[in-house]
Amino acid sequence: MQILYAEQLRCDTIYSIRGEGGFNMATMSKNEYGVISVAGSAITRMIVDNLLSFEDTLLPCNRKGKLLRKGIFTGNHELGNSVEIREKSEGIHVDIFAVAAVHGTLVGASQQLFNMVEEDFGVLCLEKPAEIRMNIMGFLPEGGKQPVGRKYTLRRRNVREKE
Repeated sequence: MQILYAEQLRCDTIYSIRGEGGFNMATMSKNEYGVISVAGSAITRMIVDNLLSFEDTLLPCNRKGKLLRKGIFTGNHELGNSVEIREKSEGIHVDIFAVAAVHGTLVGASQQLFNMVEEDFGVLCLEKPAEIRMNIMGFLPEGGKQPVGRKYTLRRRNVREKE
């Protein structure tokens, strides 16, 4: 199976179809071969899978800082609450919510996660998100069950050239 990246397919336009409450139901990309539609839940699941690869450093949580766990019956469904995808005038914005483990390198893990998210968007023939934010909702002490400490935001902005 061959994977074609956005540069190879010459993707021209990207637009989203909004669902109830502003949730991105689908992100679409149009090129000379046709239209590619990607469900917002699929993008969220890809980002959660990337986040889980850093589970020794970053633990998924909701926007209030409550740790999220993989459920016995629901699987990774609840973990989707650690990611918010929304569209603004300059493009797609991704917010990731996590709690940092005390023994991890926070900036390095976040930068690697940002790279993985951008690669996933490229594989799906989508432009890089205009902004990716890692919202650190505190630190989890050794043996602790609730995050403590200050909240931090790490951000990557992708500037688009105006046409």
